[in-house]
Amino acid sequence: MPDQQQTVSTKILGVSRAPQFSPNSVKRDAEILQGVGHELANRYGFGVRLIDERFLIPDDLEGIVCAFSMGRAKETLSILSEAESQGLYMPNSAKSLLLLRRKSIRALCLSASIATPPGHDETNIPDDLTSLHYPCWLKRDDNWTQGADDVQFISDATSMRAALDGFSARGITHFVTERHLEGDVLKFYGVAGTGFFYCCHPSSTPQPFSKFGCEALNGVTQGYCFDSAQLQRWVETIAGQTGVAVYGGDAIVSPSGEVSIIDFNDWPSFSACREAAATAIAQLIAKHIQPTIPTL
Repeated sequence: MPDQQQTVSTKILGVSRAPQFSPNSVKRDAEILQGVGHELANRYGFGVRLIDERFLIPDDLEGIVCAFSMGRAKETLSILSEAESQGLYMPNSAKSLLLLRRKSIRALCLSASIATPPGHDETNIPDDLTSLHYPCWLKRDDNWTQGADDVQFISDATSMRAALDGFSARGITHFVTERHLEGDVLKFYGVAGTGFFYCCHPSSTPQPFSKFGCEALNGVTQGYCFDSAQLQRWVETIAGQTGVAVYGGDAIVSPSGEVSIIDFNDWPSFSACREAAATAIAQLIAKHIQPTIPTL
């Protein structure tokens, strides 16, 4: 362990995610944040403080050299983005998160030849909804998912019209549609720059968990073979291009083994691999602050 006298004066702030951005996952999200804080304080000797994003103010960043944040409120990201402009290090860039949207990730995938489902957004969805390919998914794109109605499985044009009207009534004007893909649902988690990458079928974890039960629409996992190295390369490309080093998401593996990215998120709960993820995230932060710290 590095000399604690040298590191304890290095102040790091951990920012938790507000409950509305942790649907059915408040405890899980808190556990990974606390795990990283524990690693930074006990393994590396840094001075760590955790704060709820709902109470974050600019003064909280005085003397802070790094903020590891799960925050998603625009007010939180604006405060952190300003501090980032002044030199604050963040493993997940607040500047990037202010701009990160599903449609931008889709565009990135298309430009990098990363497989992702075809679809539309509010700028190009056809007037004739019967011309869409069904079944498909409708997902809000003005903010992160906060409830089950923000991501909907759509079976036909009538359901699509009702769902779009529902979005409009809620003031949601930015959205994407994605073609539903048959195959195994795959969860992936990673910390760019550390070599840490983990993927699993949701039902195969010791404590299976689903926020809204959407995975059930793909049926029983068949265990189709796939190229995990290719998947890792793809998501590391997305992580590098978006400035989101701590990431997770979902993919579909077809019966022939083809993988398609259907979701990419900043800082998931890592519930399937929390301890290893906390170690990797802390290592990423420590190596940035003190490059001489040995790799674990």
